[in-house]
Amino acid sequence: MNKPGIDLDAPIWRLEEIASFLRLPSTKAAYPVVKLKGFPRSVLPASRNRRWIAAEVKEFFASSTSESQPIKAIPGVNSEPQIIHKQRKVRAA
Repeated sequence: MNKPGIDLDAPIWRLEEIASFLRLPSTKAAYPVVKLKGFPRSVLPASRNRRWIAAEVKEFFASSTSESQPIKAIPGVNSEPQIIHKQRKVRAA
């Protein structure tokens, strides 16, 4: 089931649709994906609010999984939950 506002049938995709299509944990996890070699160019060359033609994105992933080296993991992206430990201040009694 998709999150509200995400339409995988739309002709133009945002990062949200790409992340949902790949079942990534967040939109941020899609940043390295759109920088992969051979990934389709965005419709408008902008650094923010980029859009991609959905058919080209789907074709990219279909062809990359049919090649000898499928995409197994995205370098630098860890989908494991991160635990942040904060040091507690020790107060003198």
